[in-house]
Amino acid sequence: MENIFENTIIEWFDDNYNTRDLERILWISADKKNVVLVKIDLDKEEMPFYRSYEEIEEALTQKVARKYQREPFITVLHPDEKYLEKHGEKRDKYWNLLKDVLEMEPDIYIPDKRGQLVNVISEQSGVNRKYIYKEMKKYWKYGKTPNAFMPQYFNSGGPGKKKKLGEKKFGRPSKKGKLNPMLKGVNVTEEDRLIFKMGINIFYKKANKPSLRDTYEKIKAKFYNQGYHLINGIKAPILPNSEEIPTIRQFEYWYKNEFNPKEKAEQKFGSKNQQLKHRRLVGNATKRAFGPGAVFEIDATVADVYLVSSLDRSRIIGRPVVYIVKDVFSRMVVGVYVGLTGPSWEAAMMALENVTNNKKEYCEKLGITITEDEWPAHHLPRSITADRGEFEGSLVENYINELGVRIDNTPPYRADLKGIVEQHFKVINTKIKEWVPGAVHKDYLERGARDYRLDAKLTLKAFERIVVLSILEHNQKLITNYPLTAAMIKANVQPNPNSLWNWGVKNTGLLREVDSNLVRSCLMPRAKASITRRGINLKGKEYLSEYAAEQGWCDTVTVTGRRKIEVYYDNRNVNFIYLRKNDGTFDKCELVTKLEYSDGESDPRIEEVEEFEFIFSMVKEERKNEQDQITANKNAEIEDIINSETEKTNNSQFPGQSKASKLSNIKPNRSEEKEELRSAEAWTLSVDVVKEDIKYKEHDVKEEEEDIDSRNFRKPLLDMLKQQFKNRGKAQ
Repeated sequence: MENIFENTIIEWFDDNYNTRDLERILWISADKKNVVLVKIDLDKEEMPFYRSYEEIEEALTQKVARKYQREPFITVLHPDEKYLEKHGEKRDKYWNLLKDVLEMEPDIYIPDKRGQLVNVISEQSGVNRKYIYKEMKKYWKYGKTPNAFMPQYFNSGGPGKKKKLGEKKFGRPSKKGKLNPMLKGVNVTEEDRLIFKMGINIFYKKANKPSLRDTYEKIKAKFYNQGYHLINGIKAPILPNSEEIPTIRQFEYWYKNEFNPKEKAEQKFGSKNQQLKHRRLVGNATKRAFGPGAVFEIDATVADVYLVSSLDRSRIIGRPVVYIVKDVFSRMVVGVYVGLTGPSWEAAMMALENVTNNKKEYCEKLGITITEDEWPAHHLPRSITADRGEFEGSLVENYINELGVRIDNTPPYRADLKGIVEQHFKVINTKIKEWVPGAVHKDYLERGARDYRLDAKLTLKAFERIVVLSILEHNQKLITNYPLTAAMIKANVQPNPNSLWNWGVKNTGLLREVDSNLVRSCLMPRAKASITRRGINLKGKEYLSEYAAEQGWCDTVTVTGRRKIEVYYDNRNVNFIYLRKNDGTFDKCELVTKLEYSDGESDPRIEEVEEFEFIFSMVKEERKNEQDQITANKNAEIEDIINSETEKTNNSQFPGQSKASKLSNIKPNRSEEKEELRSAEAWTLSVDVVKEDIKYKEHDVKEEEEDIDSRNFRKPLLDMLKQQFKNRGKAQ
């Protein structure tokens, strides 16, 4: 049977093998007896419920259920930038309000205990219990990520009223056809006042208090939406028209008469949550590392080896950067990235993407054959521990909000965990020095020492293969002084990463599965490309795809003009970029003229291509004077030819010749010149050579001589015609 994990979606079938239900796994007990799930294919969000692990296992074995491979809410979990800017504040508000209780598993799934927790939150925040439950159910349905709190506009016409899916076309409703009677007019109703108060509690009570206008916009988006529609099966919101709801002035008037701003500023309910969060983090993360996926650690190093370019092996490209991601519990390496980009979020992002990759397929791309069991890691963790720097900023926030992974930059246990990855770097560098040409040694650049940079022989891809092989070795080797538990000893668990991982998977439920499209859309860097008649232009390179051709983008450029579109790209392969379609999937665009390695391998990395182009530009700059001098020399020769010919032509003109006579004879002059060219350019062989190499019959030789005599006769005839023409010109 396939393993199941947190966030795995189970598709249940009826007797006719049609889909009956889709259920998302929210939690698995450590003893693998109980599983908490929630239905996700209903219009209305549901509360979680329990099934036995054995029941799901049996259903998967009997083929009455299967693991659903695609995340159905990619567009919801990975909205575009404009939507995030508009609604991110609402998401953050509910996340800060609920995140602590939502992590109280399994208590939050037990109705009585959940009710008590909700009562406490409601009393502290002033938010109605009904809305707290509503947001909780959204969080569970959409995969336990902060982005689940983004407004989805599933209600139609007003709070509490449902609208059937697909009833209207997608898009903003017209002013004439979408007026809502409940909100028509300018009078503020009692229902509006209740919504205003709820919105103030959710959006306005923040340490960095936003303006009333911003708060009004958030209230309008959340509570005055007019329902939703479907785009390729994905629910999309419809925003209201301005005349359908109370105006900003009415909202400001109500606020000034209802609340004292000073009192509101002092009623920060978020401070207690922050204190709870602080208490929870202190000493807690190491205790939670009781199974695979509890805590991953990521770090980077510059490898002690110099490499050569795969585009031109005569060029040394410096030392590579290696990112390693390790599971703290099992010490298994779960992700890796080898590149030329220095430690940064963009490079770390590639390592995080590799974390969720199928490692058998990844190794196949490198020419390494393994089984699934040799490297079984392809899951998301609960949290990732990292150094500050590359793991701070808005891009990291997207990773947290869309995938629901906590990033711990400065936890108190950081020094201990960092040693786990750093120890692996020492192992890699030791192996490099023993085996790899171009490795850096202690006497590097000392007087009289050999410059090891000149020994560089490996390309970046070859070095990546070596790193991966060392990881596969590590994952099977025994770990010295690993603290085995009594349960591990009883189960005769060998203290190597693979065995510890497999034991932990069987005995804990911390690993999470996620759709690769969602991971890549979250992690891959983005850029603005231009649509031209030749294709999609990114950084001076043209790309094409069947999808772009079907849309007719390039064909309409002459009418619509160039326009920008957002594309995704992978630094490891310059031959492809990706377009994100409306359904959340990606379209692969191929470089019109694919680049190849000097040794015949395809798919060069962007870093290598950019380095090659930079070197080429430097060579062009260095040779600019030489190139300019070549141009100047040739221009001088061309100018001399023009001057000389001009002088000759002017000297040969007949005095008094009219313009008409010069122009009227262009055609016969051209014919005469063509005849002269034929004579001058005719391919002839020396008669002596012909006689030496080939034996001609006597009459053939005579014919040849006659031909030669005829050509000798033609030239005096041409001279005579020219003289006659000159005489006619003088007579005129």
